[in-house]
Amino acid sequence: MGIAIGTTIANASDQGLGNIFLNKQYISRGGITDADTIAALETFEAALRSKGLINRLSKIFLQTGKASSDAIDFLNPANTDFVYENDEATDHTKALGYTSSSSEGKYVSNSGSTIPLPVDTMHFHAYNTTPDTEASPAQRLIRVAIGNDFLVELIRNQSGRTLGVIGLYTSDTEGLVRADVGYDTTKTGLLSVVRQTTSVKLYDGGVEIGSKSVTPFTGNAPAASKIDILNSFDSNIPNISMRAFAWGSGEWTPQNEEDFKDALNALNNALSV
Repeated sequence: MGIAIGTTIANASDQGLGNIFLNKQYISRGGITDADTIAALETFEAALRSKGLINRLSKIFLQTGKASSDAIDFLNPANTDFVYENDEATDHTKALGYTSSSSEGKYVSNSGSTIPLPVDTMHFHAYNTTPDTEASPAQRLIRVAIGNDFLVELIRNQSGRTLGVIGLYTSDTEGLVRADVGYDTTKTGLLSVVRQTTSVKLYDGGVEIGSKSVTPFTGNAPAASKIDILNSFDSNIPNISMRAFAWGSGEWTPQNEEDFKDALNALNNALSV
């Protein structure tokens, strides 16, 4: 599956929302009526605000069980529309989030969209609710590939190792981090790749599991029209389910990662019962 990439949204005031909470518009536009889901979303936003994360993330897509709301950016619910192509209503469940019924990477198009983010401080995040038990071929939680120029990728299990990339796409991909620790086939939760000027770090469950030194990168990422999520290297249907994915650019500290993990864990725990 893929999703288009739009502009950076800093906070509610920047969107002209004043003091209106984002979750109210998200719930209204997404047609969410389940009381438990509404309460979980209110708690999630309160956590983001209390930890200052709304100003540090550009986009958050939550998978809470409805195709109509799963396609809406939580940080910009007023005017962001995406269309899932070849999507099935049964792919979206409250308990698991999103589970792809196709191996081909379902693309969500938004004509003319780009990644308007400085590469030097870019960070991407994905939260899976079921483990990746298939070590080969790898199944991507997130992939943004722009020709042979630029690559973002998060893979839980590539031949027994966890992988994250933000960088130039070459034979020896700049900005690629593979964890040295063995892969845990029961692992779920938040996986993140974070580029901060001279390093790329890979976090799993709020804990740094790998890093790589990189040369500072000047400028924004090249134009792109989609993000692939739950995308398999072969014709097999991915066996992973996803609760959320997000991205941003700017300072992202280990404490930010810990706080985002806690907020998503609470959301997932509330929805998965």
